[in-house]
Amino acid sequence: MELTHLHLERICCEVTLFNRQRWRISQQKVQRIIVDSSGNNQVIVTRELGIDEDVELFFTQIKSIFLDGKIVACRGCSQQPLKILRENYAKIKAGKNNH
Repeated sequence: MELTHLHLERICCEVTLFNRQRWRISQQKVQRIIVDSSGNNQVIVTRELGIDEDVELFFTQIKSIFLDGKIVACRGCSQQPLKILRENYAKIKAGKNNH
């Protein structure tokens, strides 16, 4: 299935943007994740994706989606569709994931 920006309000997962930043998405709240010197994940930015323009802009920046440490969706550029298997989409829907 092809994801759109509207799916961001229902998913809970980690993503990598085209600029290589890692973010966690949960019900339109996004958190920027960095790995500190001890190898632990640290959240450095938390924000809400409120208006549709914010959601659309963030969605266009997503390069890949992770589920349990594995890439389940990836695209080469923001103009390409972001496709995911329905089984994996069912797992990343909010409340279905252990993140």
